[in-house]
Amino acid sequence: MFTCFLWAQLAILAIALVTGALGYMRLARLLGGQVLTASYVALVLYAAVPVGEGLVAHALHTPP
Repeated sequence: MFTCFLWAQLAILAIALVTGALGYMRLARLLGGQVLTASYVALVLYAAVPVGEGLVAHALHTPP
């Protein structure tokens, strides 16, 4: 499932590279920037979920 998203991101980055080479720099920056931003957000959420689960588990194990 995640490999589909990775291939899609790779394809969008390739399109950004081609559009940049053709001179459409605004489109290339838009595509490349959005892919990198989405990757960063996904990485932060991927790291935040186990931390949140650990905090909830710790909160449930402490006495009131």
